[in-house]
Amino acid sequence: MRLQAGCHTRLSPSAWFGNVIHLSLWVAGLAVVATGCGFQGDGRQPRVRVAGSVVCDGKPVDGARVIFYPAAEGLPAAHGDTDAAGRFQLTTFDPQDGAVPGAYVAMVTKTETEGELTYEEGEAYFQRTGKPPPFPEVKNLLPAKYGSHETSDLRCEVVPDRTNEVPLQLFSN
Repeated sequence: MRLQAGCHTRLSPSAWFGNVIHLSLWVAGLAVVATGCGFQGDGRQPRVRVAGSVVCDGKPVDGARVIFYPAAEGLPAAHGDTDAAGRFQLTTFDPQDGAVPGAYVAMVTKTETEGELTYEEGEAYFQRTGKPPPFPEVKNLLPAKYGSHETSDLRCEVVPDRTNEVPLQLFSN
């Protein structure tokens, strides 16, 4: 039998069903491999729970931002905020989903803003003076070295297959 361009061959029902089963098994196998290769079904890098605490000079730090800055390429950063007891849980993609296993530099910041105006106050200032309002003053309440990945000495390793507990101790001198 000679096929011409544009002609289609018909598959018998059993052959068609066999092809569908073969394709379904192939797709299912691909899903298993993708899941087994470290994706949590969402197409993103695997995360493990990371919780910890921040203390400065022995006292818990409330309201600080903790950032895990990746020490190697290919890792996303993770972040969390401390509560009144200084406790935090990290988020990478979704709330409290943890961090991707690997090496990080931890950064911790806590700031206070003085002189911040509401929109209405800024408008009134502009109407009065003809100038934009001054920028608010931002004060860092923790030692500045912990606010940058280049100067922080807080090194962390997130280990796969377990919850990671990370105590961060800051010193003001």
